Amino acid sequence: MDDEIEMAEVLVPIGKIRIQLSAGILNKIKILPAQGKCVKVARLDGDFKQLSPPMQKCVEWMLAYFNNIKQMPLNASELPLPAFDEDSFTSKVYKTLTEEIGPGKTISYGDLASLAGRDRAARAVGSAMKRNDLPIVIPCHRVVKNDGGLGNYSSYNGCITKEWLIKHEQSC
Repeated sequence: MDDEIEMAEVLVPIGKIRIQLSAGILNKIKILPAQGKCVKVARLDGDFKQLSPPMQKCVEWMLAYFNNIKQMPLNASELPLPAFDEDSFTSKVYKTLTEEIGPGKTISYGDLASLAGRDRAARAVGSAMKRNDLPIVIPCHRVVKNDGGLGNYSSYNGCITKEWLIKHEQSC
């Protein structure tokens, strides 16, 4: 059925990543706690070949992100992303963040608001980041406070995870 939900999990240094597709479209990424420490990034849930082609792309992208960002085989825009409402400020924020702020870089909430076309909408950017269902792919961890402080992060382990992701990207 086209409306079936497909899930895969990947064990990474920050926990376990659950990737969910609905009707072949990426609709949720969740960072969960994992038992023990992860040394090598690995899939947790069986044979890669049994996954649908869209899920294979998503898992391949996530494995590459945690193994070596510079040698990623796919750009995030090549993933089966949902269509965002072009008139929505949240969609403009997500698109701007994904396309303009590359790995290892950060941007303030206010500067991202300006880039997305709405000066002084830093709080709205913060709200958009909090509602982001696709962390890492839509890299909300790259958005920081104006003074350089981390701000918040609503995924598993909060700012510890956010700081780890920023440092990971900067070290690759």
